[in-house]
Amino acid sequence: MKNQKILLNGFLHLAGAIAVGILLLTLAYCIPTERIQKNVKESALNTIQAEGLYPEITHYATSYLDNWTDSIMLAEAAYPNGNTPLADALQVPRYVADEFPNESLVKWANTGEYTYQTTYPQYWHGYLIWLKPLLLMMDYDGIRILNGILQTLLSLTVVWSLWKKEKREYIFPWLISLLMLMPVAMAKSMQFSSCYYIFAIAAVAILHTNEERKCRLIFLYCGIATAFFDFLTYPISTLGIP
Repeated sequence: MKNQKILLNGFLHLAGAIAVGILLLTLAYCIPTERIQKNVKESALNTIQAEGLYPEITHYATSYLDNWTDSIMLAEAAYPNGNTPLADALQVPRYVADEFPNESLVKWANTGEYTYQTTYPQYWHGYLIWLKPLLLMMDYDGIRILNGILQTLLSLTVVWSLWKKEKREYIFPWLISLLMLMPVAMAKSMQFSSCYYIFAIAAVAILHTNEERKCRLIFLYCGIATAFFDFLTYPISTLGIP
């Protein structure tokens, strides 16, 4: 009976999360795109064009940035409101002007022209609920800086939580894990950021609860958030690290 209640509770949380996810994406597609397009075009011409497809931060470690996927994300965010917000939220359309996403974004930014329109409904693309509002206020470089600040603060919060909860033996492994993920690359590539935020926030939440029921919900929402935000990067981390 207890297991049945746990399964039912989990199903209700999942159903509610699906409804909230669709609502948030629909609201994101209600945002006017004129300012977003301006910032995306500046980002394409000033940053994406200069860096190319997979720029490397340093030659001494694996530190390639994924401008391929980030260009797709920016193109989706800049797509003008077309059909209904709900239809766009479910189909996630974008313009394509070239075979490679970075070149496609640059060509569109330069000329405003595109070859065809495509959709990407295989993923939730939940990152659009924060990417679209941010692009109203800043460009790609600004998002990178904000990413670096937030990720540094969140990493230090995990360290503080481990120290406070007398789990100090895990601080060194936590820091080594972050170094292996190349923090600068995570901050500079939106593609690499989603899973980091999920497992870091989950780690803080787990460290501040002793209730089994709450821990089950944390893991449930780790999975939900991974499906919603992640763009096929390193999803096993949102299970393994928490």
